[in-house]
Amino acid sequence: MFGRRTKKSRRARNHPNSHLSFEPLEERHMLTVYTVTQSSDTGSISTPNTLSWAIDQVNTHPGGLQEIRFSILGGGGTVNVTGVNGLVPNIKHALTTIDGTDSVSGLPVRIHRPSGSVFNALTYDGNFEGAGKLTIRDLEISGFQANAILIQSLGDGDQVEIENTVLHGNGSAGISSFDIATGSDGWISIHDNWIYGNGGDAISIVSPIGTIPSTSAIRNSITGNTIGRTTGGAASGNGGHGITLGQNAARFDVTNNAIENVTTSGRDAIRRLRACLKSAICERWVRA
Repeated sequence: MFGRRTKKSRRARNHPNSHLSFEPLEERHMLTVYTVTQSSDTGSISTPNTLSWAIDQVNTHPGGLQEIRFSILGGGGTVNVTGVNGLVPNIKHALTTIDGTDSVSGLPVRIHRPSGSVFNALTYDGNFEGAGKLTIRDLEISGFQANAILIQSLGDGDQVEIENTVLHGNGSAGISSFDIATGSDGWISIHDNWIYGNGGDAISIVSPIGTIPSTSAIRNSITGNTIGRTTGGAASGNGGHGITLGQNAARFDVTNNAIENVTTSGRDAIRRLRACLKSAICERWVRA
């Protein structure tokens, strides 16, 4: 009496006018980890598991998240940069984290230059890739004749975070930056660091941060840093200013920093360059 329904007809009845549809997945990046195990670094990128080698691996394998970790053989927890040039490669990859916690000792690794020419310890150069984020955390850097950390050539959307580092006994600034234009989507965050006994400023942001609408939220921050005193509590001033904010370095939250022992004549705890002081917007957003 009744015709037999086919599987096709049942499917059509249960799912009338059905069509396949796809929702886009969120963008994901695979994490690649390079581990530093060698306590001596001559600056050669061909020696596996040195800091120079790890930075070169990050630079030559673009794409995705890259992380440098430390597991120093013997548990000494120090990387001595001993080459004639004393220069590790610039960091060029835009999605990089340097996590300085030594997996052997559980303490921050110390990157040290016993003696030698004037070089920075770590330099990030944003010229080479699109917008990304650099994170440097839990490192101790000492003995370099120039800056402990130099940040240069940031573009729109670039993000930099430096946290929980100990920067001391270097010839110039603890953290220095120039040619910075992070735009409305990028930011710089320098927080919870100990910076003392360096020859220049503790922190120096000396170039424009870019054109940001006056209604923008505060994105840049220098907060919670201890400047001019050792981790053990002893006085150890830097040779320059505590914090220098240069021309148009606006929309910075500069709060809760302990700045002490600024004893050199003509040096200030917080120095704001004249062009910045004349800007009402700058005054509104930069707070001591």
